[in-house]
Order: sequence, then structure tokens, then C-alpha cells
Amino acid sequence: MDRKDNVGSIITVVFSAGMAFSDHRTMNDPLPKVFLTRTMVPAVLERLQPQCDLQCNPDDRTLTHEELLSYIKDAVVLVSNGPDDINAAVLEAAPKLKLIANFGVGYNNIDVDTATRLSIAVS
Repeated sequence: MDRKDNVGSIITVVFSAGMAFSDHRTMNDPLPKVFLTRTMVPAVLERLQPQCDLQCNPDDRTLTHEELLSYIKDAVVLVSNGPDDINAAVLEAAPKLKLIANFGVGYNNIDVDTATRLSIAVS
């Protein structure tokens, strides 16, 4: 799979998550918060912005544990990158989190057991 296919997969996952959560939203409810631990190409951001409250890591670096905690506390979807350590403490600090879409190869950076226990989907 090349990078273009991977970006397309992320968009599909995030759109699917948004549609799944939209059953519980009314027109006056805020859009679900989606946090990207790294920014993506403009085409991806442009497609996601109308669907959610899109927030991105403002710096081109891996966030510290404390920074990640502060950014995802209200997130419904987290799009993580390979170096991000999505451990139990991070997952438990994000009570609204429903989906982690990992942008990279594998998912050994995510505590899948904790995510499963908290009913957070991982892709």
C-alpha cells in the first residue's frame, strides 16, 4: 500500500466514525473532535474539516505525554502516528474517545487491551 492509499484509508475510517456517531447528534450539537498527532496533506485536511472539529499537532514532532493528554481529553477520534505512545494512561484520560486510527504500519504503539476494555476501536 502506498502513502496515497494509506491517507485514503484514514479518511474512510474517520468519515465512517463520524457517520456512526452522528446518530446521536442533533443539528445544534458540536461536531465531534478529531485530533491528528501530525498534520496531513492539505487535501486530507480539507476533506475532514467540514465533518468534524479538526485539530492538529501544531508542531512537526512527537508530542510529549503531557501534551498528548491535554490535546485528546475531549477527542472522539485520535489519528495517531507510529512514534506516538498510546498507552493506558492516555486512553483513560480521554473519556469521549471512540476510535484510534493509526497512521502507519502496525499498532504496537497502542495499548489495544486497554482500548478494547474501554470500547475504543483501533484501526
